[in-house]
Amino acid sequence: LGATPVFVDIDPATFNLDPARLEQALAKLEKNHPMGSDGTVKGIITELEQQTGIKVPQRAVDAALADPAKLIDVLQVSRAQRMVDPQTTMSLRELVDGVLERLAATIERAGATVEVRGAFPELRLDRTWAEPALQNLLANALKFTREGQPPAITVEPYVEGARAGLTVTDEGPGIAPEHAERIFGLFQRAVGRDVPGTGAGLAITRQIAEAHGGWAWAEEHDGGARLVLTFSGGPPGGGR
Repeated sequence: LGATPVFVDIDPATFNLDPARLEQALAKLEKNHPMGSDGTVKGIITELEQQTGIKVPQRAVDAALADPAKLIDVLQVSRAQRMVDPQTTMSLRELVDGVLERLAATIERAGATVEVRGAFPELRLDRTWAEPALQNLLANALKFTREGQPPAITVEPYVEGARAGLTVTDEGPGIAPEHAERIFGLFQRAVGRDVPGTGAGLAITRQIAEAHGGWAWAEEHDGGARLVLTFSGGPPGGGR
């Protein structure tokens, strides 16, 4: 893969953004800059850096400048902790089918194959948030592929004791064990090549899982990566 990945150590469990403050800053900036202009984007990024005390990676800045909607990513990490309310009992298979339908055009463009197998459990979910959590995992699997190979993805149920959810397995470059935890921090990636985006997707997914009482993590897998998303039972081993 070439370059060694460079990480910014931000643990989303303690990454306590104030969405209201960011949104107030956005409203103030809009008085002087049109929404989506470079001035607005850079102002929000400056506010984010001031709140967190970290330097936003240039890749994330470039992604936000190219697509200002990406600024929503940094707000979602904090909002997921506060707004998830799992009230609907539904089959995870229904959740999977809905997300795959939404991603159908992307899957087709990538020439990807997605196999869904196994009997999925029923769980109490906040569908509004559970869908983007799974969509982030699938989008990740579609994005990180071996050069010259179309994505091949498998979605299966995951049930171990009190933990219940699903796994998304791909045949991409995989995740080195030393990076398996760090990829769930904000702005972090497990590969050294240039891939578009803010790198917030897995951080958001973990926050959504945790707000449901579950967790998201990476497992070792020969020939690719396997990401686990649960909605109950907490993190594996009972730790964080």
